[in-house]
Amino acid sequence: ITPATSPAIDCSLGNYFTIDCSSTNVTGTWTLTNVPTTKSYSLVIEITTGGSTTIDWDSISVNGGGAGNTIKWNGGAVPSFAASKPHLVILTTDDTGATWLATSLVDFATV
Repeated sequence: ITPATSPAIDCSLGNYFTIDCSSTNVTGTWTLTNVPTTKSYSLVIEITTGGSTTIDWDSISVNGGGAGNTIKWNGGAVPSFAASKPHLVILTTDDTGATWLATSLVDFATV
């Protein structure tokens, strides 16, 4: 995914995407195109953050529609991401992208 304030994901390209947000704040609408309309679909976004990265998950546009799609987060809250570590966000929909269930695996580090 090209780092941008409003990232775009073409779901026909697969279901694992990476974005480096170490120097870009995501403050606009996430745009997902080509979300399958006949089956459930899941995708993983690997995110690398910087020291003061902001990522807004409030607005998602799916298949050319408006930005009113909903994300329901595991635990009821958007996760926090530590700086300079990789994080995985997993999104799943079974209604053509109108509603997304989301969870995250955060703060990966070598031990």
